[in-house]
Amino acid sequence: MKQDEQGTPRIVLTHSEYWPVIVLGTGETPRARQTTTPTGESTFTTGCFLKEARKDGTVRTDRKATISVLKPLPVYEDGVRYRAQGREWSNKWGSDGWGVEHAVIVEELVPLETKPTEDSPAPLTLVPASSTAPKTGGESHA
Repeated sequence: MKQDEQGTPRIVLTHSEYWPVIVLGTGETPRARQTTTPTGESTFTTGCFLKEARKDGTVRTDRKATISVLKPLPVYEDGVRYRAQGREWSNKWGSDGWGVEHAVIVEELVPLETKPTEDSPAPLTLVPASSTAPKTGGESHA
């Protein structure tokens, strides 16, 4: 299995239950990618930006992360927040001295409710940007 300089597996398979991913739509229409998941499934670009929670409680937009999906929506509306649902792959692929660059593939992105209702689930907790590898339900891919 390929690992980074800290010994962390490069591609980690997890699930949205263990590693909540929140993104911000940019008005992009998904496009098919030539890259697949480690299991051979087709992926689509989203143009979305990853939202990361910091230790101090602030949230920043990570424009270096690429977010792809298996089941795309027709468009990811500009300014709308979405959350991942289902399987997720995270691949740390580089660092430029200003931050870590990630490629994240999620099964699907669903709009994040902005106005809670009586039936709304509990609020999601974002993973701090300084966190180490997310908890997985078990497997890593080379």
